[in-house]
Amino acid sequence: MRTLLTAAALLAAGLAQPAHAAWQKVSTRHFIIYADDDPEKLTTFATRLEKFDRAVRLARKMKDSEVGDGNRLTVYVVKDMEQVAKLIRNQNAGGFYIGRVNGPLAVVPKNGGSTWEVEFSAETIFFHEYAHHLMFQG
Repeated sequence: MRTLLTAAALLAAGLAQPAHAAWQKVSTRHFIIYADDDPEKLTTFATRLEKFDRAVRLARKMKDSEVGDGNRLTVYVVKDMEQVAKLIRNQNAGGFYIGRVNGPLAVVPKNGGSTWEVEFSAETIFFHEYAHHLMFQG
C-alpha cells in the first residue's frame, strides 16, 4: 500500500512540467487521457483504446455498464519507460495500474522500450495495464 501511495505522489510531482509543456486531455466513454502530445494524435490513441475495450468486452461477454468520471480509467501518457520507472521507483516497470477508490489510473509511456532484452511498444504496455483494470470488473 505504501508503494502505491508513493507512486501516486510521484506521479503528481512528475506531472509538474515546465511551462512549455502542453498537456492535453481527451475524454471518451471509458477513458480520461492526459498526454503532452498533439490533440489529433491523442484523439486517435483514444479511439484505438475504445476499440480495444469493445473487442475485449465482446470476447469476454462482459457488460458495458454506464461509466462516470469516477470509474473511467485515467491514463497518463508520459515520455518513455524511463519516466515510468522513476514514477514507480522500479527500473523494470514499463507501465503501471493503480485501482484507486477515487478512480483507477494507469501510467504508460508514449514511446516503448526494452526491458529484460525484450522490446515493448507503448500500445502493448497500455493493453497490459488495461487488462488489469478489466480483470477487476469481472
